[in-house]
Amino acid sequence: NGVRYAKATRVVVDLVRGEDALMLSVRDDGIGIPEGALRNRLSHGILGMRQRVRALKGEFAIHGTPGKGTVVDVQVPTPAVAPEIPREAAEA
Repeated sequence: NGVRYAKATRVVVDLVRGEDALMLSVRDDGIGIPEGALRNRLSHGILGMRQRVRALKGEFAIHGTPGKGTVVDVQVPTPAVAPEIPREAAEA
């Protein structure tokens, strides 16, 4: 989308795993989000991203500045993972 619709020449993707969440940030230097697109219920791309993040009980934010690009931030909780049991302990 950054290249196709935003006419971006640069897209930066950061993915970080924290102790209890995954954080994703996608930034571009494109045309920004058109006025009113964030409130437009027919903007299926933004709506679809928001719904997928909510389905994972995450947080979604999108910010754009006309002529200066767009930033999409997502934070999704990661499920608790049982600690690894050393093989020796499991065989005892």
